[in-house]
Amino acid sequence: MRPTLGHAPTSTPTGRRPVERVLLIVVALALAASWLLLVQEPARVSLTIHNPTPCAVWVDVASGDGQGTIAVGAIPAGADRVEPRLLDRGPIYRFSFSVAGAAAGTEAVRRDQLEAKGWRYDLPSRPELSSSGCLTN
Repeated sequence: MRPTLGHAPTSTPTGRRPVERVLLIVVALALAASWLLLVQEPARVSLTIHNPTPCAVWVDVASGDGQGTIAVGAIPAGADRVEPRLLDRGPIYRFSFSVAGAAAGTEAVRRDQLEAKGWRYDLPSRPELSSSGCLTN
């Protein structure tokens, strides 16, 4: 049977109405945009750590609750180490130190203190970080 004049087809050759296609595309774009918002890369900071001690010091940094520890590595005596894309640890940064393989303490620093110093952290000059048995450069 041939269509008569004045009656437009109600569906496209694929079986969907044009309005349904547009709605499907809009929903797909909205879902894609939502997914992109959910999988954003975490915030990062550029942190400089200065070691004023006469010893090479191994440094780890974690969030305030001690979770998510990141190994910064060994910082030679009197040297700086720049971590250009360190994951932001939140409101508190917990630094852990070891010298010659032995634990040498921790220090918690507020994020706002690091920001105020231009994201620079100076290792403390503690006796345990300057022991006579340390590994020097």
